[in-house]
Amino acid sequence: MGLPEEDHLRLKCWCGYRAALSWGRPDPADQVDIATNIAAYRAYLTKLVEQKATTRGDDLASDLLAIHDEDPRAADPGGDRVDPVLAELRRA
Repeated sequence: MGLPEEDHLRLKCWCGYRAALSWGRPDPADQVDIATNIAAYRAYLTKLVEQKATTRGDDLASDLLAIHDEDPRAADPGGDRVDPVLAELRRA
């Protein structure tokens, strides 16, 4: 995907928080911690997409951005287009 290896553990942790909020029933005492971590996750992915937009590599995020550049209509959420995936990378 183009994610730095040193970030993998942190990303895995953030994904767990997202799953807990999306599909779990977090205890009210844990909700602030979960929301704080999801906000950090989204900020990280937003920054990653911004970096890949200017400095492409040989990775999934760069490839998706290149497809989007070729077809800006790729924002069609009803299709198997690129923008929903990029948006998910930004807000996941």
